[in-house]
Amino acid sequence: MIKLKPATGTSAKPAGNTRFSASTITRPPTIRPPTMSRCLLSVAIASSLLLVGCGDDDNERFTYSTSVKSVATFDADDIDDALQDASAIGKAVTPDAKCGVTVEKISYPTKGSAGEATNATGALMLPSGTDADCQGDRPILLHAHGTATERYYDFTQVGNLDNPAGVRATLIAANFAAQGYIVVVPNYAGYDDSDLDYHPYLNAKQQSEEMVTALDTARTIIKQQQAANNANYLNVKDSGKLFLTGYSQGGHVAMATAQLLEQQNKPVTAIAPSSGPYALAAFGDAIFSGNVNIGATAFAPLLKKLTKCRGQNIPQSNRAVYQSICRYELAKHHEL
Repeated sequence: MIKLKPATGTSAKPAGNTRFSASTITRPPTIRPPTMSRCLLSVAIASSLLLVGCGDDDNERFTYSTSVKSVATFDADDIDDALQDASAIGKAVTPDAKCGVTVEKISYPTKGSAGEATNATGALMLPSGTDADCQGDRPILLHAHGTATERYYDFTQVGNLDNPAGVRATLIAANFAAQGYIVVVPNYAGYDDSDLDYHPYLNAKQQSEEMVTALDTARTIIKQQQAANNANYLNVKDSGKLFLTGYSQGGHVAMATAQLLEQQNKPVTAIAPSSGPYALAAFGDAIFSGNVNIGATAFAPLLKKLTKCRGQNIPQSNRAVYQSICRYELAKHHEL
């Protein structure tokens, strides 16, 4: 039986347009920028994604802390039924659930692209049940989700198809948590209950640091809840094995996170990034120089938001990068 916890504040679709706002990027109908300009643009985009972003200092006065709250509890049959409803194809290629799944929402402090203090949330999924694979020492799966345009995207909403994360969250729960993994999935800064007014899209430094923060937060919460004799946590332990996965944007984030963990001398058992934009200069060329793919209508506004021409919070060493993008924007509008 599914047990849903009241007042999670994330399951209902909010009123109004909650997609990230950004100006639509259009190319001049007849004038193409010179090849060198297009090359420099993509390099500028790639550099800015790694180093800078929007935001302000207003939230520096706030102090963010870690917390956890229960969202839902599923038995193994519930997980199978939820997956069938979410994706019949996914159910056809997924083993039957061995374990029930307890879904918790964790909140933790993090930073935006310019180093401004903020907060973020994520899902912590715990296996449960009597099967040997559902108790004792269990591996952790740290998952980086793909591009999302809805601000209320929340990976704790397993089985809730009204939330834009519902299908993906159900697939991850069925394929990993219900097979005996402890699962940690950050929603990312800028989504769900985060106070950040943008998302640091494909910012390798910010996103990898946030992934590690979410992992450390989950591990700390597990220990704290076990010490408090929380029944949902008593039958599973962190084995120390860590698996990283990610798809699309998450593939990029998983690769960056593996690199950071290696630099911190923290062990990673295995990594499986998939379909990520690893060569960001080529990614920029593809979107902004005519080779537009089906996802560009989502990618371009997120990139535009991140590289918006705002003067605050831009380190001196990065101002040339911003200026090159601003010059491109001004030239484009002049030509139009």
